Amino acid sequence: MKSIRTLLRGMAILFTLFALVSTGEAQRIAVRPVVQPPDPVWDSGKELFDRGDFVKAIEIWTNQLNSAPQGLQAGTTAERPFLLSIAYFRTGQYEKAAEWGKRALPIAEAAEKGLVAGQRPTSQAQAVRLALTSKVPGNRVDCLQVIWRSYLKMNQFPLVLKLFREAIDKNPNDELLFRLLSQAALEAGHPEEALAPVKRAVELNAANPFNHIALGQAYHALRQYEEALKAFRAALTLNPGLVHVHALMGRVYLEGMDFQKAAAAFTRATPAPVGTGPESLSLNLCNYYLGRYDEVLASTGRLTGLGHEPSKAQGWLGVQSLNIDAETAKALQIGEIEGVVVISPVLNGPAEKAGIRRGDLIISINELRVRNVGELTERIRGAGRGGAIQVGLFRMGKPLELTVTAGTPPTLEEFMNLLSPEAGRATAFALLGLAERAKGNVDEGDRLAEQALQSLKTVDLAILAAGLSKLDRDHPEAARKVLESMRTEMSVVVLHGQVAQAAAWLKEGNVEKAREAYLRVDIPVKPEWKPLSDDRQAFLKAMRPRVLECIKNAVDFEKKGKLREALDAVAWASLFAADEKEAGEMRNALFALARKMKTPPVLSDEARNHFVRGKLLLKDGDLNGALREFRFALALAPYSEELYFNTALICEKLKAYGEAIRHMRIFVQFSSDEKMAGTGKDRISEWELLLEKAARDQAASPG
Repeated sequence: MKSIRTLLRGMAILFTLFALVSTGEAQRIAVRPVVQPPDPVWDSGKELFDRGDFVKAIEIWTNQLNSAPQGLQAGTTAERPFLLSIAYFRTGQYEKAAEWGKRALPIAEAAEKGLVAGQRPTSQAQAVRLALTSKVPGNRVDCLQVIWRSYLKMNQFPLVLKLFREAIDKNPNDELLFRLLSQAALEAGHPEEALAPVKRAVELNAANPFNHIALGQAYHALRQYEEALKAFRAALTLNPGLVHVHALMGRVYLEGMDFQKAAAAFTRATPAPVGTGPESLSLNLCNYYLGRYDEVLASTGRLTGLGHEPSKAQGWLGVQSLNIDAETAKALQIGEIEGVVVISPVLNGPAEKAGIRRGDLIISINELRVRNVGELTERIRGAGRGGAIQVGLFRMGKPLELTVTAGTPPTLEEFMNLLSPEAGRATAFALLGLAERAKGNVDEGDRLAEQALQSLKTVDLAILAAGLSKLDRDHPEAARKVLESMRTEMSVVVLHGQVAQAAAWLKEGNVEKAREAYLRVDIPVKPEWKPLSDDRQAFLKAMRPRVLECIKNAVDFEKKGKLREALDAVAWASLFAADEKEAGEMRNALFALARKMKTPPVLSDEARNHFVRGKLLLKDGDLNGALREFRFALALAPYSEELYFNTALICEKLKAYGEAIRHMRIFVQFSSDEKMAGTGKDRISEWELLLEKAARDQAASPG
């Protein structure tokens, strides 16, 4: 994974939630277990399958198929062909996985029709009992899942669309099909294909919070952040117990660089004081950029068990988990059972070693009822290292009890070796290193930054930590080479890296390259973004002599009547304004020079290039890309009335009303067209009203 943004988008919560929704649908329409005649060959393959030896399971089952062609399709359920498709999928044989999934699908559909014909439970209680006692995997939705995931692995998204079109033709009012199609489109990297189907799912059942969650995810992928937040709030209104939705909202706020709201959301999403998941890392990232360095270090200490004496260490199960209350369980259509669903067991942790899997529903510890994460934590707290914990759970509707040998929360080094995926280790090391650096502990920061980069060289936060460390040690060329491996997609980490690259070029004495790097800092850096703001101010201070030289040159050019040269000099200097007050003074000087010129100043070639690119992206519907190009153009030509006006209108389309107001106010202040200035004032009033309404709506909504 190449970035904190990608890391967040790959969070296990999201994948598991959809899996649960699918499982819930499967249980709702589950087929009554069918008693099959003994089949030792099949059973031996199934035993290997359950142990994860998919290659040998395939060998046994295909040998059986060759000797008895109907062997894998015996009975009235799709269990056998479905499990064979899963085995092929797990071994990377996606074409065969899709083939067997398609063989299983009509059997599953026929079984479902049998339920409609009279086998469907007559009461909710019967439905719950049936769901919890069914041992047969391979329902209609299971089969669709393995088929479309196989198609995606083969980069065959058109086949995914065809698959769902056919399924929807048969079941035009099945909300789950539309939701799954939206999920498939997102996973395939086609967010534009995800919105319409999930909107249809909401139309079919607006009372299902999971439809609203999927709608929020589609809007998020399209970077329509306000709409995403609105959808997530609707889900929380329907079911406030869906704690993980706060994590999804936190990701939206984080991408929008609203760290205060993001931190609050991630705090609400972390149900226990100690967590090992992406929410904790995301919360620490927010705390870092808010300047809460002690909190970053302290929470990492709590996360990793630092400070616990071994004799007093709390018991540790090693799972990421989520509350499932009765209302949530009902919405997921898995009955009305309260418990804790396992989001994922920590790699090589006690739970995983005992066989606990993602999706398991924990309902008791040592025969004591567990209804939420808090009770789970309390139940295991008293067990020290080596203590036996009896964990009662449901797996695919089947009650199960496992014995877990309790551990203690790992030490820092142990934790970094346990945390999965590798991007998580790199991110955690990087956050620790950055926090130590910010507190002045340069040596420790350097050590941790190097550990981060060694963990995974493609994580932006690790690259940033290593680059800043090399810059602190006065190795600008080495710092620049590390930082240049960052992506170009904007995030706070990439923004910070661009400031660091500019500082590295300046230390090397290349002012123009420093300017080019700093130009890519196209989002205003807020003072409350403490470490980024501090590093930016350090760069601007180093650039100050060059800025003063440009201003002096501008004064000399103006005295000589060389207004265009004076304009360009002030425009160059304005890019490095120390604060908003100085930026405003430079804008005043720029527009004063522009008015003295006989004809309005044309854009420089560099600024016009970005302006043209922005218009083309706008025409193609890429509003975010267009906005970025217009910001570049404005940075190069901060004297253009047209650019301020058009940039404000793009911000309006993106519902970024705060930025729209800022650009339009500058346009109104300096506009040479009184009528257009009046239009601008009207738009500002509209946007201010929309901001007020949004604030009221947010205050009245959960999250």
